[in-house]
Amino acid sequence: MVAVDAFISPSQPMALVQSVASEKGADKVGVQTATQSYADLSAWPIIVHEPTVLAVQSGLTEGRYSAGIVFTSFAMAHADRFEVVEPIGTVCDAWIVYGRQAVDDGRAVVWDDSPVARQFRTQIGRSSAPGGS
Repeated sequence: MVAVDAFISPSQPMALVQSVASEKGADKVGVQTATQSYADLSAWPIIVHEPTVLAVQSGLTEGRYSAGIVFTSFAMAHADRFEVVEPIGTVCDAWIVYGRQAVDDGRAVVWDDSPVARQFRTQIGRSSAPGGS
């Protein structure tokens, strides 16, 4: 497998949520590993790592832990069972796409008119103009 593409995409809004009832997993919080720094988890002595946010949602539903970082829509859909402890909001994720065949032909693959390329050109234009900063 080789990297063939990459992109940046915002997530759905996220939140740290907890069960409104005490359950067997009261001392545990579930997280997808990349999300564990999004909120203060110090109230839970045991952090359970899951492969996806959806797996965290399943763990909450099944009562394997009492809190977790999940999509806010999950808490809203199950407001009778879960409450938002800390809203996190939307997080921009960087994704790398892998494929079986390289697309670079030994050269860099660059989007010449990407948003950041346009920002750099605009900034360079400002700084090189007479009186620019």
